[in-house]
Amino acid sequence: MSQTELISQRKPWILVSTLKESTNEHDVEKIKPKISNLVDAWQSKGRIMCLAH
Repeated sequence: MSQTELISQRKPWILVSTLKESTNEHDVEKIKPKISNLVDAWQSKGRIMCLAH
């Protein structure tokens, strides 16, 4: 598969920072390293846009 075909098959991802009331600190700490690594990888490749309001 060519690079152009791979790029055309990519789909956007969205990270949402809202937590359920039932989410506890342990739940967040458990996934924090995975999310951090994902965001770092995206940023290093220029594939992330940060929005805040």
